[in-house]
Amino acid sequence: MLKNYFLVAYRNLIHNKLYSLISIAGLAIGIACCLIIFLFVRHEFSYDNFHENGDRLYRVIRGEKNLGELSGGGSGTCFLLRDELKTKYPEIAGVTRVLGTNTAVSRDNESFFEDVVMVDPDFFTMFSFELVEGDRGSVLSDPGSVVLTEEMARKFFGGEDPVGKSVQIQLNEEFHDFTVSGVIEKPPDNSSFRFDFLLSQEQMKYLFPERQLTTWFLIFLTTYVQLAPGADIESLQRKIGANINELYFADTDESLFFKLQPIIELHTDPRYEGESVPSTNPLYSYILAGIAAAILLIACINFVTLSIGRTSSRVREVGLRKVVGAFRGQVMSQYWCESLVLCLFALLLSILLVELILPVFNDIAQKELTFNVFTEPGVLPALAAIVLATSFLAGFYPAVYLSKFLPVETLRRQVKIGSKNILIRTLVILQFTISIFLIFSTFVISSQVKYVSNARLGYDKDYTVTVRTGTTGEDAARLLERYRAELSGQSAIVDVCGYAYPIGGSWLYFNLSSDEGNTVLIGEDITGPSYAKSAEDTSLYFYMNWVDPHYIPTMKLNLVAGRNFMDNHEADLSGALIINETFARKLGYDDPLGQKLPRGFSSATIVGVVEDFHYY
Repeated sequence: MLKNYFLVAYRNLIHNKLYSLISIAGLAIGIACCLIIFLFVRHEFSYDNFHENGDRLYRVIRGEKNLGELSGGGSGTCFLLRDELKTKYPEIAGVTRVLGTNTAVSRDNESFFEDVVMVDPDFFTMFSFELVEGDRGSVLSDPGSVVLTEEMARKFFGGEDPVGKSVQIQLNEEFHDFTVSGVIEKPPDNSSFRFDFLLSQEQMKYLFPERQLTTWFLIFLTTYVQLAPGADIESLQRKIGANINELYFADTDESLFFKLQPIIELHTDPRYEGESVPSTNPLYSYILAGIAAAILLIACINFVTLSIGRTSSRVREVGLRKVVGAFRGQVMSQYWCESLVLCLFALLLSILLVELILPVFNDIAQKELTFNVFTEPGVLPALAAIVLATSFLAGFYPAVYLSKFLPVETLRRQVKIGSKNILIRTLVILQFTISIFLIFSTFVISSQVKYVSNARLGYDKDYTVTVRTGTTGEDAARLLERYRAELSGQSAIVDVCGYAYPIGGSWLYFNLSSDEGNTVLIGEDITGPSYAKSAEDTSLYFYMNWVDPHYIPTMKLNLVAGRNFMDNHEADLSGALIINETFARKLGYDDPLGQKLPRGFSSATIVGVVEDFHYY
């Protein structure tokens, strides 16, 4: 009997090609869109959950209680913290510091800029990155060792075994020789860590002077801990805060606090930065999930209403079935089988669409999403539930409604398929409401994207190339002059400028809060609207950059008052400031030229004002 149901259902589909095509295509597109969004959202919430000890891995967050604007803390910690945590707290099973940089790696006279990350030996036992070659316990025991990914091994060594061979890595101005001690798998796409080469933290001596590595006050790296089983997190956080404050402050005023952030929250908690993969607001994923549900609901409603719409044309068919002896249950089963066949065809088509669309989607979203209906956890049960629920709902009304009529009523066409059918009207209204909402939202999002793409940024981003040199101070100044000397004669180069922090990156953040006129440096890597100043805070906060005289003309900033910095002008080196229009208004100066900042920078004079531009 079941075979007969499916055979008749298949014949009906072939006989009504247009109806079948519309029903199958509509549902397939809805399921395909839902699947792609599901893969994306699931990927967003899967970051860092592949670590075996993931439930005991935490990032250390450090904050200052007396800074209302920054009271949430940040991921920056000092170099000394690791040894303190490692030796004094039995609740902590492992500690590693992480500091990444993009620098030149050279072998056989070929150099490439790669992501080099410095870590402690505990890194390999804490995190589940698979070592292809090398021993986890000793792979970085020698400070002159380096671990590289399989991808880098192929790039620099071809088919050779890289272990025991050397590469040169630039740290500051100089290249240093490192011996390959291990090969590690490339971090998966859902990892908050990105690296090509791993070095020992001992190599920080080439990047920072000793005074920065032996003070508690400079924060420039990220610290991770692995807790022992059963550790009390709240108690541990309080003990760390109390003990570290004694090292920071003689009067133990406990102005510092420390908290531990679970590693699985790194990607979905946008309050803190510090890893090479940016965090994201989980609200976006929830919105996408809602859109997926809405699209699928529209597709299912469309499928159901089309099925109900064909009901009137099959009234006599039901009558004939009953005349030849069909029971009501058999008629209902026939309709459900037809709906199920349509849904199965739609499901197969949707899987094909996902396979075709996913590479394009990955390119747009910069992801490496994969799809296999049989191996993806939760996908097969979810698809089965969608198919069964949709086929049941689509066949429910025709099956129950038509099967209740007497044969004589159906054959004489005395059955009226209600023009006042509440179910159909409700479904159609709901479908149109969701569709209109999605269309309207699409126009709004399109307008926002168009605005972001075409908005006037206040500087010229076209044909401008940034070269990260990894140098500071006098080394950076000398390197800038070398670049300018080598490139200025080329017709394709209009100008060369230097600066400390790039547009779109992290500028230095200052707080002028001292009545005595002292400048208080809050810290690096603190940018963005997430740091909202509290209402009680009357301090003056601003971002600052160091630039050379070529910066303003190269970036085509609009100088609205005063002058630019001048080359070889001694007074400008330490005594000149250029501010933007908003800062001038904040200072309350009608004419800021010649003025000084009210607190701090007492020796510097404002020599120019530029039109506001988007630096973040």
